[in-house]
Amino acid sequence: PITTNVSLNIYNIKGQLVRRLFNETLNAGRHTIHWDGKDNNEKELSSGIYLYRLEAEDYNITNSMLLLK
Repeated sequence: PITTNVSLNIYNIKGQLVRRLFNETLNAGRHTIHWDGKDNNEKELSSGIYLYRLEAEDYNITNSMLLLK
């Protein structure tokens, strides 16, 4: 674990960016970020499957999640 730039983005199932949650430098350690189910324009998104992508210096992961209302 090192201090590094981290970005966390939410995409719809078509791969279009709907929300940039985080793009900052973080210190080493555990962190929690909450998503309110809104897009970059503060519009509420519909229920469905979304993808999140977490990127750090030597670490990248993409996974799916289900937004339920």
